Amino acid sequence: RVISLFKRQLAVPLLRLQNTLEEYKEWLGQDVVDKDIQAIFDKSWKVLEDIQLFEDRLITTKAPNVEIYQDYIQHELKSGDPARIQCIYERALKDNCLVPELWLQYTQYLDKLKIKSQIKSGYERAVRNCPWSSQLWVNYLLAMERQNTSFATMKELADKALSAGFSQSGDYLAVWCQYCDYLRRRIKWEENHEEQLETFRLTVEAATNYMFVNYGKDGDPEAVLQQTWAHLEAKFCKNQEKAREIWNQIMQSGHGSEAALWLQYYRLERMFGDNKHCRRILQKALNSVTDWPETIIKAYLNFEREEGDLEQYDTALVKCEAQMERINERRAKAAEKEEALQVAKKKDMTNKKSAKKQKLDLLEEVPESGQKSANSKIINKNKRKFDVADGSTDGEAQLVVPTAITEEPPKKKARESDQPTHQQQEASNEGLVHGEYVRHDPAKDNVTAFVSNLDFAVEESKLKEVFQECGEIVSIRLARNYKGRSKGFGYVEFIDSNCVLQALKLDREFIDGRPMFVSRCEDKSVARPAHQFKYATRLEKNKLFIKGLPFTITKEILETMMKEHGKIKEIRMVTYRNGSPKGLAYVEYDSETSASQAILKTDGLQIGEHTISVAFSNPPERKTPLSTRMDLPGQQHAPSLGGGKKETEFRGKARTQVLLMPRALRQQAAPKPQTANTGDSNQQLRTRKNLQH
Repeated sequence: RVISLFKRQLAVPLLRLQNTLEEYKEWLGQDVVDKDIQAIFDKSWKVLEDIQLFEDRLITTKAPNVEIYQDYIQHELKSGDPARIQCIYERALKDNCLVPELWLQYTQYLDKLKIKSQIKSGYERAVRNCPWSSQLWVNYLLAMERQNTSFATMKELADKALSAGFSQSGDYLAVWCQYCDYLRRRIKWEENHEEQLETFRLTVEAATNYMFVNYGKDGDPEAVLQQTWAHLEAKFCKNQEKAREIWNQIMQSGHGSEAALWLQYYRLERMFGDNKHCRRILQKALNSVTDWPETIIKAYLNFEREEGDLEQYDTALVKCEAQMERINERRAKAAEKEEALQVAKKKDMTNKKSAKKQKLDLLEEVPESGQKSANSKIINKNKRKFDVADGSTDGEAQLVVPTAITEEPPKKKARESDQPTHQQQEASNEGLVHGEYVRHDPAKDNVTAFVSNLDFAVEESKLKEVFQECGEIVSIRLARNYKGRSKGFGYVEFIDSNCVLQALKLDREFIDGRPMFVSRCEDKSVARPAHQFKYATRLEKNKLFIKGLPFTITKEILETMMKEHGKIKEIRMVTYRNGSPKGLAYVEYDSETSASQAILKTDGLQIGEHTISVAFSNPPERKTPLSTRMDLPGQQHAPSLGGGKKETEFRGKARTQVLLMPRALRQQAAPKPQTANTGDSNQQLRTRKNLQH
């Protein structure tokens, strides 16, 4: 038994292998060992010399050592010893268990060994350590299918993969495609296959809906799932009508302008359909394709050459030439538009540079040495002016920044400080419409709603249609200019004040693509309580803030995407004043549990080319200074998604706030009074000395 242990140890290329051989000789009491032991030692020694370089690199290099392990693995793969290959893979994965590429290599090697227990164990460990790798799940499904695993087990495995939480739509699509391929191969066409076929159909339909609801058209950009379904219906089920129905759904879901998909549809019809439908498909494609119409024209003409008569060929030729002429016209217009856009951009860039240079010229100053008169001379019309005023103590001159720099022009300042009221705004700016002035009676403020941010095309009839649900309307008055065009605001007068309360609920409602602002009709010149923010400015755990949304997403699509996580109370899309989306939204659930579940499932979700961020709503309080917020006891202002842009430090001074005076001429602040037992500091002594001189 001792000899057997020595043989096993000498067969492994370990460090200090020579010492093991010497111990064996000492135990035997001989200086020479037999030929078999010597051969085992020589073989191990040769292997040790080959791998010594890799072992030294691993010892001297800090983790992670992925590149070194990769070189080591390639070296062992050349030797072809399964035990040593598995050993080096296990060592590499022990130090780099979160590297999916290593797991992919290892599991693929295990697939080649075809040892079922090792394959299943290897994949289980791989997806447990790297559940975000869709390729591992796809390979796992394939490996289990090779082992003839039961349908229930395969379904359970696919469900686990789909609930792993991938970050890209392509990952989900890969898993769905692999599972659907398994279900297709599972169908035994020579036997009773109705149940298996129905399972395949339901699964493909569910997969298609899942990808479209969560990712839109970009979920399955080439409609792979539906193409597989249509091919199966046409080839195996001999149901060409169902195949055409599926392809029509593909084209109606946003793929109608893509030449590649129309050609796939045409090829399927050519293989399993008839010439009538082939011709119809090519004609539809000719009028629909915009990305590469030349391929459709070529396919159409070739089809008529092979299958049609002379009249059909001539008809196809005329249609193709006419369509190509229209396409060339559109391309020429697009090229002209692009060229004009580039010219406008260059012109705009030149204008900006010119304006910037002119602004810099205006800001230049030419200091005049030795000037201590009461007023400085005007250096240049285009230069900034400075006044030096007398009156400073101890001969010190004080540089005074002129009014033109620090203050607004009198007229502009007067206009901004004296903001017109709603009534004044209409009376002064509304203008004359058909020779009559429209005035507002302040006594009717309590029964009048002020409406603003309207599209200029909105008329009184549209407003009446919107507000008639709030109560009986007395009159609707839109402010207009002298040409009779709407100014975008107006007044809606009701029969009583309760109707106004109902009208206020329509604030921020969209009319013709713009959010309409509805407020009480109040005189702004009279002091009143500050406007209260309509929404809560605290942490709400049942409301989510979503950012990074595509600008094309609608409220309905967002509701469809989010309602599967719980009952939705309200969805608010954040827009600019003109109705353009900001890519932000608030989703309020009935319960905090639903909101938490939605965060876990949707945060980091990929929608098209956009990755959304989802968190609890926690906006900052409006018009609250940072210093005030930071002084509140017990409050910590950690960054929170939904809280807007956070101020991490106090803002620096603007250019017009900087005192344009040399430090040596600035009057020092009076020193704080000191107690009797405290002497002057060095800074105070220096200040006093400067003032005396």
